[in-house]
Amino acid sequence: MELLDGGEVRSREPEVACRGAFLSRADASVDFGALTRGVWRRAVARGVRFLPKSELASVSSGGGTVRAVFRSGGSRFSARCRLLINAAGGGALRIARAMGFARELAVLHFRGEYWVVDEPFASRVTSNIYSPPELPSYRSSTLTSP
Repeated sequence: MELLDGGEVRSREPEVACRGAFLSRADASVDFGALTRGVWRRAVARGVRFLPKSELASVSSGGGTVRAVFRSGGSRFSARCRLLINAAGGGALRIARAMGFARELAVLHFRGEYWVVDEPFASRVTSNIYSPPELPSYRSSTLTSP
């Protein structure tokens, strides 16, 4: 990630006027609803059991199996499996780290507005651009939307 001033942003995206921006070279867009529905359908067809409305309390692995302890509606239960799919959304990194993975990764949670840009401007913008939300608590004298 890199912090750009307004001039650097303008040189990359001439149609964008701002005081500053974050540049992420690893940015991506995903339709998580479509992805989740597709994975769900394929998994159920292959015998996978989903545990909706359950919270993972702890997870460990050893001997080729994963042991997971869940909380749901005030009760706890455990499950053993050969493969545990981590589909915890915003909590997925915490679970991955508990399993010893993704120590070098971080999640940046932020809220922004989504804009649909039609031609002739759509083809002139080559990056994903996120404007800061229009909330008083996000306003500052150093970074504002144009």
